[in-house]
Amino acid sequence: MQFKPNLHYYWEVKMISNMYGTDVMVGIGTSKVIFADWKFRFCSLLGIDSQSWGYSYHGLIQHDKLLCKYGSKFGLGSIIGVHLDMCKGTLEYYLDRKPLGIAFTGIKGYELYPMVSSTAAQSAVRLVCSVSEAPTLQMLCMQFISKHRSLYQKYQEIPGLKRVYEKKYFWIVPNFVIDEDKAKRLAEIEDYVMCPISYKNFLKSHKKLRTTSWFPSDFNMDESDSSLTTSSSNYK
Repeated sequence: MQFKPNLHYYWEVKMISNMYGTDVMVGIGTSKVIFADWKFRFCSLLGIDSQSWGYSYHGLIQHDKLLCKYGSKFGLGSIIGVHLDMCKGTLEYYLDRKPLGIAFTGIKGYELYPMVSSTAAQSAVRLVCSVSEAPTLQMLCMQFISKHRSLYQKYQEIPGLKRVYEKKYFWIVPNFVIDEDKAKRLAEIEDYVMCPISYKNFLKSHKKLRTTSWFPSDFNMDESDSSLTTSSSNYK
């Protein structure tokens, strides 16, 4: 699925296999990335050129061969969230639903796609959720409130607004420490938005959650395989 201009995208992938080897990365890229050039090489693929951007399980980010320290390392069981702002052209990552800050800027105008790469044999990730939203005034207000502790605390006291946030903007996470009830709710979000075995049943059972499908309309997921898997290769 190609990302459309002037929308906000948020998706999460959960690591369901051990991380080892040269690299396992989560990110985005354009259709100009030539995977065949790196097919038989063990490398940090996403960001190895100017057409891709990636977050490594070593805690590094990479673009155009430039590696930078960014966040903590991740591994088995980690949930990597990705917020792509196609309005401003920025990319931010989340580790276990904690924001790590803006990783990349200046990506507005590219034709982008979600990507994952791995050099580890039989490595696998699971798509937990995917959301696409237009930049409404409601969203902009939530983003502003989440940056200010006092405003966020006031907002938490308004039941109606709190319900809107929990159902629609759960991915807009405050940068400051949140209370235990909030942390518990975020930890339970995976059960609410996880892609189940049947993708069609997912859409029926979560009508209030606006999802953006990464699968073609005629895609049928087998009952025995609900994860996205790579085997000694990189996929887009």
